[in-house]
Amino acid sequence: MTLIGTLGKYVDKGTCVVGVMQHTGEKFPALPKGVPAPQPVTTNYVVYIGTKQWKNIAATVSDPEDALIVEGFPQIDAKTGAIAVFVSNVTSKKLQAAKRQG
Repeated sequence: MTLIGTLGKYVDKGTCVVGVMQHTGEKFPALPKGVPAPQPVTTNYVVYIGTKQWKNIAATVSDPEDALIVEGFPQIDAKTGAIAVFVSNVTSKKLQAAKRQG
């Protein structure tokens, strides 16, 4: 699963950082003909980012003009009703642009 957006509240748990990303149901991608449009509901994603990966993107989280690109394994969190995403790779749009230029 890939999420692109900003990280809301987050907490450093020592071995990982746990944060929340949210989709408000305002924008949907273009879907193939015949596929019904999703209902406009708010979806919460609780992302678990390893400390080593967090160090690479920590400075970008506070930049309102940047967006995180999070890739990971999704699983329904029965306690919160959110979708937990166990992150395997994380970067940001600005970090990717800088890497392409360098």
